[in-house]
Amino acid sequence: MTLPTVGGSEGVHGTLLNAHINVEHNSDGTHDGAIKFPVDGTSTVVLTKFFTGTLDNDATTEVAHGITGIDKILHVSGAVLNATSTYLVGGFRDGDIDAFTFELSYDGTNVSFTKVGTTVQGQKYRIKINYIL
Repeated sequence: MTLPTVGGSEGVHGTLLNAHINVEHNSDGTHDGAIKFPVDGTSTVVLTKFFTGTLDNDATTEVAHGITGIDKILHVSGAVLNATSTYLVGGFRDGDIDAFTFELSYDGTNVSFTKVGTTVQGQKYRIKINYIL
């Protein structure tokens, strides 16, 4: 796809511009909700899933993500609300205090919170997954 160039797209400016806009927009001009990024050199639709919930009252919580194919997942991030109303990101460690820690991982089925410290057990979580079809 080529963008219009100043002084070089006479007679085709509108066609080139519409072709560029139509990559991520519906025919009525509304955004199609999908964002395209280059993945391995190919323009690819990248989708996002969000999950919220509450951690179990133990050291491990698994959340089914529903994405078929682990190779489709580009990025997973998560946060847990601690007792002081601050969201902590995955892998957070507060010095030597294990009570505030947790680790985040994923496989072909679940996003897993592991090594969840006692202060964040039973607290709310947020997960964001970027993936391709």
